[in-house]
Amino acid sequence: MATRKVLRDRLRRKMRDLEQARWSDDELNDAINFAIGDAWPSWFELKQGTSSTVASNTFIYTLPTDARWVTQVWLEQSSSQGYIPLTNWRQSASTGSTGTIAYYLYLDNNNSYEAGKAIKVIYEAAPPELANDTNNTVVPTPFILAKAAMYLYEMEVNSGSALDTSIVKQQLQWNQQIAEDIRVRQSMNHTISHIHTDMGMTAVDMLALPGVVGKVRAI
Repeated sequence: MATRKVLRDRLRRKMRDLEQARWSDDELNDAINFAIGDAWPSWFELKQGTSSTVASNTFIYTLPTDARWVTQVWLEQSSSQGYIPLTNWRQSASTGSTGTIAYYLYLDNNNSYEAGKAIKVIYEAAPPELANDTNNTVVPTPFILAKAAMYLYEMEVNSGSALDTSIVKQQLQWNQQIAEDIRVRQSMNHTISHIHTDMGMTAVDMLALPGVVGKVRAI
């Protein structure tokens, strides 16, 4: 893992911009975070959330905002008994009018759950953006450098500052290909997950859910 400062320094060397003549720190920070934003679903963080509690006659719960793929669901029993796993649940996604995707947890409405008990979800989260120079990420450095370089070249094309647009486009596409090659070779293995229903256990392709497939860009 590398901090944002390390990534920015290495990106400047890669782009031969040690004098900061072409891009500002803010532009490099943006490019780095754009690259991290493209990392899901190939890289992720495994997290747990307990922000939802059972409400009477309620079977649909909003998942944590950073949740992308739920792997387990647990229900609180008591302070002495802890949690027990739930088997009848499913995950769904919906896209709002602005294109924002929200993820939901559906519990089996044939069962009753005690109101006030916490619902614990174990889930995969997309790697967060780096907010400062000391933050680091699970996304491999070579992927970030290649993707960030692609975005920087894209900035040059869009701003009209490139002296030779054809060469810049070639560099953009070359770095895009490098990043995707790294994605193929170094992607993380997703947590094994099945969705359980009254009809039995069903394996679900996580990539079939809206909004989870990584972006591919080219000019």
